[in-house]
Amino acid sequence: MKKIAKQKGDISIYGSSHRDGITFSAVQRLDDVIQLTGPKIRSTEAGTRPLSNNDEKELNYWRQKQEKKIKIFSNVMNVLSIMCLPVFFVALCTKNEFMACISKWIFVIATGITLTSHSTGYFFFYIVGDKNMASIRRFNGAKHAVINAFYDLGRTPTLEEVRKYSRFSSECDYLKEEACWFGGIIIISIATFFSGKTYFILLVVLTVIFRYLNKMDKLYFMEFLTVGIPTDYEYEIAINGIKEALSQLRENGISEITNLPYVISEISFSYFDEESEER
Repeated sequence: MKKIAKQKGDISIYGSSHRDGITFSAVQRLDDVIQLTGPKIRSTEAGTRPLSNNDEKELNYWRQKQEKKIKIFSNVMNVLSIMCLPVFFVALCTKNEFMACISKWIFVIATGITLTSHSTGYFFFYIVGDKNMASIRRFNGAKHAVINAFYDLGRTPTLEEVRKYSRFSSECDYLKEEACWFGGIIIISIATFFSGKTYFILLVVLTVIFRYLNKMDKLYFMEFLTVGIPTDYEYEIAINGIKEALSQLRENGISEITNLPYVISEISFSYFDEESEER
């Protein structure tokens, strides 16, 4: 199993994946109230460079296109979920236990996909052959792997080293939230095939298990919906990006006086929102 590492030391790496590369930035904690913030670095096949206004406009354009797709998928799933309401009433009224279980299961799955439409939407478009989505998924994996390697080694990894690290991240705040919904879907889906005391016992036991796993950051495997398997091409772009971000941190970093613990707690993962980036 490939290694997943958590942050060590005083440097935090933030990244955002795109269809043609990754944007990195590095932040170094100087003390409890001052941090050194480096510029955002865009890393693509063409090389690395500080993120320009034109880059921002281009990324915003593609981000909006992807978000529009996800929104359409979410709206379709909302309609399907409403259409499944009669199925739920069938489950409540029928005396046939098998039909009741199947009806509940269909309703739970439809509702669950609706609640997690952001991640499932990415996976859906990847499955149907969206090349941009497939590229973003691979860059997500490379981004996580190179950050895992940096946190573990304390330096920029080589290509051979980064291959040993996981494409998943245990610190993905956004997916931690959706993991709760995924856990609920799985719990109820399993429990619907039982009745009586067994049903309630399963609900309690599975809920405790999933809450524990989520608290211990063990549900990162659910990132498979938004994280693909990177190739050496994506790894090299990620390595070049984090290397330049660390270099720019010390050369052109800006010292900021801030409530650092508050800032860190407010930063969450997003694959398309540059204002809320991955830690």
